[in-house]
Amino acid sequence: MFRPIVLILTSILTLLNASPAEAKLKDFVKLDKFSDVNLGLWASGDGDQTWTNLHCVASSNYNNKFNDPPPIKTPPAVHMPYQFRVKDRAAPAGYYLYLDDDDTNTGSSRLQVSFEHRDIKEGTAFEGLSDNVYDAHGHDGQFNKCKNGKNSELRLVINSAELSKARAGTYTGNFQFRVRGGSSGTKVRSRQISFTIDVAESVRISGLNNIPLGSWSGVGDLTGSETFCIYSNNAAAAYNVLISSSQQDGAGNFRLANGTLTSFINYSIRFADSALGAGVAVGLLPLSGNGSNGQADCGGVSNARLIVDLAEVDLVGSSSDTYSDTITLLVAPE
Repeated sequence: MFRPIVLILTSILTLLNASPAEAKLKDFVKLDKFSDVNLGLWASGDGDQTWTNLHCVASSNYNNKFNDPPPIKTPPAVHMPYQFRVKDRAAPAGYYLYLDDDDTNTGSSRLQVSFEHRDIKEGTAFEGLSDNVYDAHGHDGQFNKCKNGKNSELRLVINSAELSKARAGTYTGNFQFRVRGGSSGTKVRSRQISFTIDVAESVRISGLNNIPLGSWSGVGDLTGSETFCIYSNNAAAAYNVLISSSQQDGAGNFRLANGTLTSFINYSIRFADSALGAGVAVGLLPLSGNGSNGQADCGGVSNARLIVDLAEVDLVGSSSDTYSDTITLLVAPE
């Protein structure tokens, strides 16, 4: 007659043994998934390009089955520190995006970028990351899925100076994000991500100065020239240039004018797409050329030349005075 009582006690003991207080602790770290990023089109004058992402890094000594607040345990369920690392999956040291996703590209065919990380729960500032190196100190990890708020923020920056010297085209970089943590400090979780940006075609003129013609002696022609740099970031460094002036007449004739605009002297312009070229005559239509696409200032080396010619026949009979004109070069990618 006592057997039912024994069975009831056994059932109670079985329930006590199944209490969540006996569940095992688990050493783990987790990192949210990331989607690949298209940063869009960058054109000259757009400024720095920045991407930020807020996400969860979970690092704890307890499994991921409970809802906050965690159950009381011995030892208690606690957050554990974590560290963050970004690795460029290409071979060269540093962080880069590569033209046409070709990681053998160098110079103006790749873009150097930077990554920075901070833990917003700690309220710390962004810290720069070095390629394949964990950040300098541990941050406060969260329980699974960061139910009390996302805690980790990552920022990518591409400096406008870097973008302005880049070849036109599509750049891609492939990276691995990794966190290290858990109670042992050795648990890791990695995610893969790629970034893409398009750099628009652009051109630039540098090193162009005034062309002094001096004084005319009364005999012979006058000639002056100036060499300078034309940068075009497309594959062939190709460009078109339209040359005009403030005193040019409707027929396309170039003229020097005195200060009161009452006396004029005709002149001609030649343009060459090399520093030593003899040039071709400038008219009303654009001229084509090939400049430099390596550096925005052509590395300080001139690759274009403007030549101004005043014929003796146009100088004879002009009144004594000071004459000038302003020449405008409008350059566009070809």
